[in-house]
Amino acid sequence: MAKYKKRADGRKEGTIKIDGKRYHVYGYTDAEVNRQKEALLAAAHDGSLYIDKVTTFEEWALRWQGIRPNLETKTVEMYEWAVNKLIPLLGSRPIADIKPSDIQIALNAYDGHARTQQILLLTMSQIFTAAVNDELILKNPCDKVPKVNYKAPEKRPLTDIEKKAVMTAELDLPERAYISILYYCGLRRGECLALSVHDIDKKKWMINVKNALVFRKDGSSYIKNMPKTAAGFRSIPIPPPLKKILSVYLDTLTLANPYLFTQQKTGRLHTKSSYTKMTARIRLALNAAAGGLNRVNPVTHRREIAINMIDGLTDHTFRHNYATRLHAAGVPVKSAQYLLGHESVETTLKIYTHLDRGSISHDMIDGIFDDTSDDTAAVKTS
Repeated sequence: MAKYKKRADGRKEGTIKIDGKRYHVYGYTDAEVNRQKEALLAAAHDGSLYIDKVTTFEEWALRWQGIRPNLETKTVEMYEWAVNKLIPLLGSRPIADIKPSDIQIALNAYDGHARTQQILLLTMSQIFTAAVNDELILKNPCDKVPKVNYKAPEKRPLTDIEKKAVMTAELDLPERAYISILYYCGLRRGECLALSVHDIDKKKWMINVKNALVFRKDGSSYIKNMPKTAAGFRSIPIPPPLKKILSVYLDTLTLANPYLFTQQKTGRLHTKSSYTKMTARIRLALNAAAGGLNRVNPVTHRREIAINMIDGLTDHTFRHNYATRLHAAGVPVKSAQYLLGHESVETTLKIYTHLDRGSISHDMIDGIFDDTSDDTAAVKTS
């Protein structure tokens, strides 16, 4: 048995090196020092030696929020919303003490709200993964929590009524250009709002997608020098109907203010508020063209939709409609992935697969077995 030197306080001191770090252990006898060493080795083996027993969930969650890089404003807001809901449930608990059962209890507080539960579980999983990476804890307790059974509402293309309304609605030239680019090129909202005259190639008649307008939390905006992802960099052919519209519209713009879509009064980039007002005007015009009814609210004195013929119509509906048109035209999935700016082909395949399911009919299946010789196939009878 090892012998240890006695300290001035009467205890004996030993040292042990674990994973390159030296630990000091103490005892009044050699045997006690050895037991302390063995306890440290056991703790290192099962991982408990490295666990942070002090940091609370709230402390770590708030720190995690501050170190997340390059996130879209909507994503940041979603995480903030989720953390604010989780802090009353788990905030004061040491992060190392939280078990899968605690995660499930937190989710149960939102029974009947599957989308909320999904976002909370996603957020907690990322918070705990970051804690694992920083060696605060050994395992992510979310890994053993069942996934939330949530099915997102299926995205839809434009209805026939909406398509006609797009063509006939009374819109000013910027509004007409905006929805036409969405309709004919399938751009994301931020990509469209960031377009400048420099992004329109009038020789080849292509739209070069290079930037995105991003709304900050306070509603202001800025141009990000890339689309949503690296795959968003792309050149999209401009169809003849859009070419006619842009030929007129581009002549009204100047290099001094080259952006296609700006605030009416100031000429500055759209804020969240001015963008909302623009799309509200477009929706009113589309609803009227679709046969709906608009009215002036007697309290706010603002025009609003009274009878809605374009329910659920958003900017993204135009994008999904573009994908639907690509599929109907037989555009290969890899080409569609490029045109849509999808980072993963799986995203494009998901859309194409959904559309393929919707096109299955009796005529399609009957055509596979359109063989008159089958009409006389023998049937064994008892």
